[in-house]
Amino acid sequence: MKRIKKTILSMLCVSMLAMLMPTVAFAANGELRFSDPTASAGATVEVTAKFSADAGITDAKATLSYDTSYLEFVSGDGASGSDGQIELTGTGDGSSTELNWTLQFRALAEGTGKVEVLTATGTASNGTSIQVTKGSSTVTIGPGDGTQTAAADTTAVGSGAAVDVNGTQYTVNNDFSDALIPQGFERTQIEFEGQTCNAAIQASSGKYVIYLTGQSGESTFFLYDPDDGSISPFEQINISASRYIILLDDDVSSNLPTGYQKTSIEVEGNEFPAWQKEGDVDYYVVYALNSDGKKGFYQYDVVDETYQRTAPEAQEEETAESSSRVGKVLDKVEKYLDIIAIVIGVLFLLLIIILIVKSVQLRHRDDELDELYDKYGIDEEDEEDEEELPVKNKKEPKVKEKKKKAVYDEEDYPEMDYEEAVRKKDSKKKASQKKSKGEDDFEELSDFMDEDYDDYEEDDFDDFDEELEKLPKRRSHAEEDDTFKMDIIDLD
Repeated sequence: MKRIKKTILSMLCVSMLAMLMPTVAFAANGELRFSDPTASAGATVEVTAKFSADAGITDAKATLSYDTSYLEFVSGDGASGSDGQIELTGTGDGSSTELNWTLQFRALAEGTGKVEVLTATGTASNGTSIQVTKGSSTVTIGPGDGTQTAAADTTAVGSGAAVDVNGTQYTVNNDFSDALIPQGFERTQIEFEGQTCNAAIQASSGKYVIYLTGQSGESTFFLYDPDDGSISPFEQINISASRYIILLDDDVSSNLPTGYQKTSIEVEGNEFPAWQKEGDVDYYVVYALNSDGKKGFYQYDVVDETYQRTAPEAQEEETAESSSRVGKVLDKVEKYLDIIAIVIGVLFLLLIIILIVKSVQLRHRDDELDELYDKYGIDEEDEEDEEELPVKNKKEPKVKEKKKKAVYDEEDYPEMDYEEAVRKKDSKKKASQKKSKGEDDFEELSDFMDEDYDDYEEDDFDDFDEELEKLPKRRSHAEEDDTFKMDIIDLD
């Protein structure tokens, strides 16, 4: 019994420890990339740093080193340092997957200056650390009087044409490093405003992005459609380490079922068209281009800040409401998936404990029975053999046939006297009565008597009738309550 209690206590301790163990969360992946600008000696050059991850970023830190022979750190947002080392700090809102810094250096001499990452850390919105891939920047410094900076040096390719995007003026910037090219794109060149410009293309869809610099000096990529010449904000959202979507500003209201109202959603300061069902304020539907180059609808969850591919189609209201309910249930299950997994694990553990306890109890019962058998000398095999022996069917008692014996034999009784004749006649009468009642023993006797009577003539018995009536009738000593009565013939 003590052993059972110890086993149960051990199992309970293990289950409690399993419940207290924290849920394992996988670390997010990120990278810190830089631009590779060019400048003239004596000029101020800007190096942009971009920290991106496959999850929302809450904070990021990095320590940079630069070559003091060619570069001198001037200033930067969220940056401080000197003597060849810079400290970068940034804070995100947990939904954005990018943080950006702009660092200003003064080009000291002709040559190549390096900016490298010593350490880099980040924290995702789910509390896990971000594994950072470290990049570097190469600043090419050419001869000059220091009056020309990399931002204005676009004469090599294109002329820095001015473009208007939603009422804001930009100029084409052809000077961007491969580290800044968005995921899934590769460097190429296009004809824009009569000029050959640097750009990047998504091979799966044929979509282009161009690098534009605003009036504030900040540069970023924009989505460019060469078919109609339209330029729209470029916003790439990482769904996982290898999957992403690019929000589009196409008006596809006609492809949505009735009940969806057009609205807009703001992402990183840019507005994109979105659709929402009346009364369902927690979800938006957006139109996007995925990493395979295919366009489609995606549902955005405001609460969890996640995107899920969906395919809304025109259908009956009842079916639409049913699908919405199923979607909500799935969302709830996904939201509390960790808790459900823990509960299932605890129940499974309890089931194992119950099975172990029951098996121990059965084992102890068998041991106690064995001790009793040994103590009282009970042989289980003998009992089993006795139990296996078939029960013999009770046979009905055989009626023992009486051996036929002649009552009278001519050799033994050659002659008969009067009394013997009377007895035979009386016996014949009794035998006849017993035969009518179904008695087999008297049947043999009567048959024999019939044979004996054949030896006498009928006249010999005529005088006996009156005498027979006078004689007292012989009776047996059988009890009145017997099942049958029997007369016994005395042969002596």
